[in-house]
Amino acid sequence: MINFTQLIKKLLRGERAVTVAGYPEQNVKNGLQYYTRIVYPLLNPIGAGESKSIIFKTTSKKVLVKVRIVHYAAEEVKLELFSSPTFDDQTGVQLTPDNYNGVNPITPTVQVYKDSTVSVDGSPLDNSDPEHYFGSNANAQRNGNSIPEGR
Repeated sequence: MINFTQLIKKLLRGERAVTVAGYPEQNVKNGLQYYTRIVYPLLNPIGAGESKSIIFKTTSKKVLVKVRIVHYAAEEVKLELFSSPTFDDQTGVQLTPDNYNGVNPITPTVQVYKDSTVSVDGSPLDNSDPEHYFGSNANAQRNGNSIPEGR
């Protein structure tokens, strides 16, 4: 058994080393870091005044959204986030979240649906106004600040 005090002394003298991994790096190593890309290409555009739904259905296992980046080509896009919507998982397209670990990925507990029929929006995620993105139909826009990191 290693004496903690001796270990600290050896660390300070350079006789031992400690390897530290950041949160995302450790999640990738453990097969627990996922990503999802959702696209509305020219063949399936979002029309003026039209709404589209993207559903993330979770289990009792907690999910942490680290980053959300929105790319768009439009004069105005409104984004609203809700929790606990009522939706039909038989409509729309089910997407599979991809894993950053190609060696030993863990199967995700999250299900993702694009364009499912939502009958009740649910509760607003934040009690604030919807997010609005302004731009141009001619120039693609990007916004990476739409969700605080670690939510």
